[in-house]
Order: sequence, then C-alpha cells, then structure tokens
Amino acid sequence: MKIPLLDVNMKINCEDYTLKEIALYFEHFNGYTLKVETNTISFKVKIDKNTLPHMLGLQHAYANKKDSREYKGKKGFEKLKNGKVTLEELKYNIKNNKKSKVSWKMIQRRIEYLPMFFNNIERRTRLKIISENKICRNSLLRGKYAIFKPIYEEKKTIFPMISLKEIEDKKIVIETFIIEDNISFLGGLEEETIKKIELVSPLDSTYPFSNIKELNEKREEKETQKN
Repeated sequence: MKIPLLDVNMKINCEDYTLKEIALYFEHFNGYTLKVETNTISFKVKIDKNTLPHMLGLQHAYANKKDSREYKGKKGFEKLKNGKVTLEELKYNIKNNKKSKVSWKMIQRRIEYLPMFFNNIERRTRLKIISENKICRNSLLRGKYAIFKPIYEEKKTIFPMISLKEIEDKKIVIETFIIEDNISFLGGLEEETIKKIELVSPLDSTYPFSNIKELNEKREEKETQKN
C-alpha cells in the first residue's frame, strides 16, 4: 500500500503516484505562509498552488506546443488536478524536446522529492542569499534566496531546494524547485543561519503546521458551510 503523500518523509517512486495526486497534495498547502527569520533578515512567502506547473517543469515539456500557455499558472494547475497531464505524456515531451535545457531525470527527481521537502520544510532547512556575482557556474535561478535541505540517501547527499524571488512591492514568491547533487553550484553565496522557520495556516496564524490534516478538514468544512 502506498503512503499518503501528506505522510511521506522520504523520496517517493513517481511511478506510484499520478500527477493528479501530486496536484491534490500540493493544493493542501495553498494559502499557507512560510515565515523565515535569521539574525539579519526576515521574510514570508505565501504558497500558491498555481506555481506547481513551473515547479514540475511543465514549461519545458510544452514549450513547443501552440497552446503552451495552457500549461502554466492557474490553467496548468487545473490540467494537473483534472488529470489532463499524465506522467507518461510529461516524460515523452521532455525526452522529445531537443531544445530543452532539462532532462527527464531532473523533472523526475523534482516529483520524487517534492512531498518530502514540503512535509518537512520546518526541519533541518538552510538558507543562502543568491547573488549573481557569487553564484558558481551557469544557473537558471533568478531568485533572491535559496532554501534547501541536505538529504542523506544511498551513500550520498542531495539537496532539494526552492528558489524564492522578489516581485513587485518586495513580495517574495516561489520561483522554482530543483534537486542538486552538489551544493557547490551555489558557489560562495552567503549563508544565513535560520533562527525560526514556520509554515502557518491561512485560517489561524498561530496554529501549528503539524496539524495540517486537521486544518484542511476545517477549511473544507468551512467552505461546505458557505455553499
């Protein structure tokens, strides 16, 4: 029996789950706010379910399609949630896009590590400040901060990370989610020790993240009552 995605604490086998299940899982985090505090900086990031298509790399799989915009943002998320994008189709498109800068293995690893990363985002998380003149080798990251976790698996360490970028009004949002085998790709970026990191509910800013299932049950109950 496969583990419910909200209970996952390690890498999953992406063949065991559909992209629809991944979308429904990530929707649980919609509206949550990630608050990060160090000795010198503090910021918060509101999680938006519509960033999932970009995090999973749909823009690379459908870049050559006439309706490529249908696979981005809100429309892209709805396609994932409604089962309109399958793992097989995503894999086929990535492998057959000769101009793509990412491989299927890179996309596959994003899917495999995403639930574990978000389920444990408050634990053993580290932060680096992204600076163009310090980042090592060519990078597609355009964010301001990189939040990452060292994960020890199969006799090696890998680094799942989210890049956070600043947009208008100094709002911080998720840029992308990637997996790296070697953190040296971040070069000499300055690291800030995280004093406090928490994921708080859209219902109650003081409610602990550990009760996410209960929170979502309450949110669903509240929405049902409205209807």
